Amino acid sequence: MINLLDLLAVASHHLQALGITSEGYLYEPTPIERIEAFEREFSLTLPQDFVVLYSMESDGCTFHWEAGDVQGGLCLPELDELRLQRQRWCTDQLDCEGYQGITVDDTVYPERFPWVPLIEEGNGDLVCLDAGTGRIAIWCHDEFKFVTLGSSIGTFLENWSKVCFQSPKGLYWPRGVDAHGVDWHSDEFDDCFRIT
Repeated sequence: MINLLDLLAVASHHLQALGITSEGYLYEPTPIERIEAFEREFSLTLPQDFVVLYSMESDGCTFHWEAGDVQGGLCLPELDELRLQRQRWCTDQLDCEGYQGITVDDTVYPERFPWVPLIEEGNGDLVCLDAGTGRIAIWCHDEFKFVTLGSSIGTFLENWSKVCFQSPKGLYWPRGVDAHGVDWHSDEFDDCFRIT
């Protein structure tokens, strides 16, 4: 089980030791019934670790810090915002007229059907949850490709927390990816923010 509060606290403590102030907030967990309604609305089955995170820990969070030209943060949207992002995904990326009641057979791009956008990057790319496999990947909008960042939301968040949720230096996730996901030891992440 993901302990988001602990991950944020450890990152915040590390930053504080470096003289960097961070700000963060966890939302109240969302009732399981709301998650089930989300699944029904979009004909998806969300991975168990995602369901546990949102129903038992937090219905999203915000966490942010800056140190000169290096910054980091985590913004997991509340379920209501995820709902809006998924609606946009259905109409913009799946080329559907609407979003309600669509199935994989209704889409022009069936391989994109199970994706739920989690984090909107400033460059237009989207960090997504693949509801089919549970993996976390980034949708590179200008290249029309997915790049796996982690095998699950728990693994991704735990590993990202070990670099204090800093953004890759080039602000382009695929540059720091190897065959297994993000190479958290790459030079895309500043060493002083590594938690050992």
